Amino acid sequence: FEVIKEESYMSINKKLIFLLSIVGICIAACTKEKIDRREEGQVTIVPKWEKYNGSYHPMKYYFYNVNKTSVFPVIVEDVTTEGFTQTLPVGTYRLVGYNTDASEDLTFDVSRNFTVVANFTSYPYSTVPLDLCIVSADSIVVDDRAQITKEIVPSEVKTKTLRLQFQFNNMQVVSLKGTLDGAFASINLLNGKAIKDAGNISFQPLTPNEEVKFRISDLYYSPNNSNADPSLYKSMLSLTLDIKEDDTIIYTKTGEMDLETIINQIRSFYNDIPDDILLYVNVENFNPKSKDRVFIRVNDFKGN
Repeated sequence: FEVIKEESYMSINKKLIFLLSIVGICIAACTKEKIDRREEGQVTIVPKWEKYNGSYHPMKYYFYNVNKTSVFPVIVEDVTTEGFTQTLPVGTYRLVGYNTDASEDLTFDVSRNFTVVANFTSYPYSTVPLDLCIVSADSIVVDDRAQITKEIVPSEVKTKTLRLQFQFNNMQVVSLKGTLDGAFASINLLNGKAIKDAGNISFQPLTPNEEVKFRISDLYYSPNNSNADPSLYKSMLSLTLDIKEDDTIIYTKTGEMDLETIINQIRSFYNDIPDDILLYVNVENFNPKSKDRVFIRVNDFKGN
């Protein structure tokens, strides 16, 4: 009987050790899970397409963690109409979304901090609509274990049209080319507004009397309290003209005009920059004795 009792005790001890081992493994696993668990939450994005003045578009989204500049954005593509749910580490996020079936004239720049920029060709003018919309939010706060739903109405991104109609006084202009500084051809897809980069747009119409059209996102103007460096930010029209005199001799002449005054007049008249702006640009000899300069001014403007 003693042998049987001893074997029974040994069997019980083995079972107890086995059970304790299982409990130890479970405790260790739970402890490791608690230590290793990343603090994160879930964000559900629901585009309200029924409130959009247009049809549904497949979208591409960028979640930028504004607290961690070294972290790459989380990118999500959504081809449904219902939206999507994304798990994100705890933080404050900026959401930038745009439709992937927009005009082929657009290029997208993702090198900026916390946004995507759409660039388009300003000249020659394209009659093809951009067909660009955005689903964006400036601040989404993700807490640990949070479940957030953001309903966002898509917004159509629109551009403006700037037209120049040249008028030449007592000059036989053979050819015309120029640059327009202070007109922008890029859009911040966070808010649909212009990215005001320094740069200029070159143009050369087929005939000097041809109306020159530009597709732009905005025009530069400096508020009264602006401290902007005028060498970097300006609105300037520069022209180079080949002018025939005496029916045989051709002179090349140049001229510039600061457009900021006329832009501020337009803003004051319309309380904004209109979607379609026409400037009547008058060009005349700067000095009859000068062979290389012309005088440029804007006689009138119209906006729609």
